[in-house]
Amino acid sequence: MTLKILSPEKTFYDGNTNYVLVPCINNRPFVILENHANMISALEVGIIKYKDNSDTLNELTISGGFLEIRNNVVSMCVEVPLLK
Repeated sequence: MTLKILSPEKTFYDGNTNYVLVPCINNRPFVILENHANMISALEVGIIKYKDNSDTLNELTISGGFLEIRNNVVSMCVEVPLLK
């Protein structure tokens, strides 16, 4: 499936994946695998984990956002905390 993780400032990832873990409502981790049902959801503060093309597990800390799954395309618009 295709994963797109975007913020207003930057594209964090745009490529293939076979595993995504996201922080959904009530701070519950939610796993997305290939052929998942279409859906839209809010994202909460937490860590997105996903595997890239080399099967490496990557992490991105977010402070919120939205997620859409449609026809094996997972699109996220996220807010990322500012680094100090």
